Amino acid sequence: MDDSQAQNLTVGQAAAFLGVTVKTLHHWDHIGLLTPQWRSWADYRLYTSAELRRGQRILVYRSAGVPLQEIGSILDGAGDELSILQHQHELLTRKRVEVGEMLDSIDSLIQEAIAMSDHNIDPRRAKEIMGDKFHEEWHEEAQARWGHTPEWGQAMDRMAQLEKPEWDRYQEQFSTLGEELRQAHDAGVRPDSARAAELVAEHRSIVGWWYECTLPRQVLLCRLYTQDERFSNFLGRANDGTPLVSYLAELVNATARAKGLDPETCKWD
Repeated sequence: MDDSQAQNLTVGQAAAFLGVTVKTLHHWDHIGLLTPQWRSWADYRLYTSAELRRGQRILVYRSAGVPLQEIGSILDGAGDELSILQHQHELLTRKRVEVGEMLDSIDSLIQEAIAMSDHNIDPRRAKEIMGDKFHEEWHEEAQARWGHTPEWGQAMDRMAQLEKPEWDRYQEQFSTLGEELRQAHDAGVRPDSARAAELVAEHRSIVGWWYECTLPRQVLLCRLYTQDERFSNFLGRANDGTPLVSYLAELVNATARAKGLDPETCKWD
């Protein structure tokens, strides 16, 4: 639409020309930002070419995020246009950085969601293979905490391929470890002994059946065993009633110290 076509438009026509709503034009009129000077014989607002050009400039400034009040000052010559635009440029530059950071965060969440969905398992199949050792609510809790990690993906891939004979062998290994820990505890095997180091290595190997288990990860895993009551009987108990997970944690921590690690500051690397 050229100037000759855009003269003396009604509010509806002007709104269509500018690509805004009639309500927006009424608001601009109310605050004195764009007030048509002419009215029809029926007292309808009429927008001239000059007013429509002002409307287009308003849209340009608004798209840059300049507040309407400051747009009016600029267009009426009462505001410092350069200073206002430089300030708006600074604000938009900061916003662009913030938006970039938000997009990076969303991308990370998307990748985590994809990873978690790629490693879902069928609880019915898991229950069929693992029997009462599989607790669906525990599985869901673990997925919520660690579902975004590579180790969770490795463990779920392993579980997806799991067959009953493999699971039985795995359980046998854990039962053997539990018995060996009981014997070591009852025999007074010291946490800093060679036998203790062997038991620690055996446990790490069993956990490695699911995912790569480094010594720092083993420290944190054993800490979980001792802090969560649900694992108190995970490996059974010694003859004096001591939970063997607590004894295992002592052995693992001693091994970590022998390797120059502080169990209190170990991280899941």
